[in-house]
Amino acid sequence: TENIEEVKVEGRFRVIYEDEDIFVIEKPSYLSTTNTRTLKDSVRSRLETLLSNQKQRENLRLQHRLDWETSGIMVAAKHVDAARSLATQFENRTVKKVYVADVVGTVPSNSGTISIPLSMDPLRRPLQRVDFTKTGKKSKTTWYVQRKKDNAFRLVLKPETGRRHQLRVHCLCMGVTIAGDRLYERKCDEKTLNRPSRLHLHAAELCFVHPVTRARLRFCSPPPFSFD
Repeated sequence: TENIEEVKVEGRFRVIYEDEDIFVIEKPSYLSTTNTRTLKDSVRSRLETLLSNQKQRENLRLQHRLDWETSGIMVAAKHVDAARSLATQFENRTVKKVYVADVVGTVPSNSGTISIPLSMDPLRRPLQRVDFTKTGKKSKTTWYVQRKKDNAFRLVLKPETGRRHQLRVHCLCMGVTIAGDRLYERKCDEKTLNRPSRLHLHAAELCFVHPVTRARLRFCSPPPFSFD
């Protein structure tokens, strides 16, 4: 996207849970997870403003990311021990993630599993590609249809791995495109395309073990976009 810093955040940034060890937040669409060379507004910078001193800000750790266009639930650690516990959970794939996506096309069935390896496309960064060579990384997503109308479907997606753009590319492998996906959408007539203003992909649920109390936590967030 050209002039990315001029794109307005779509939605509201909200802390939905906080204690001495973690933040759980809802990230709006078009808000970066971390600052970049050109973007100074991010999840990290907004959380830093909520902390009282520089040491706390330095200890803040974001254990996972959501794409710039994607909205939904994220967890952040306030100190090193919490970060280490969360990192282990993500690495061991014990964190359960559920996404909601509105797609255009025709899905092959009412539910299924996609296990197709992915890698960075070196000629079209930041796009990812299907890669069955040794450079491809294992990627697996289970899914089912929640709603459908004509050639539009609302899918519930459960990634078992966390590759970049995994859900977008796995949807393409099914023959559908996530609505509003300016990176991967197929060429179509601009005059007839009713393209939404944002990507219709939302991290709707996150389940993990609290890094200190060891309680099992589950957070849910409804998609902020309309299927209609």
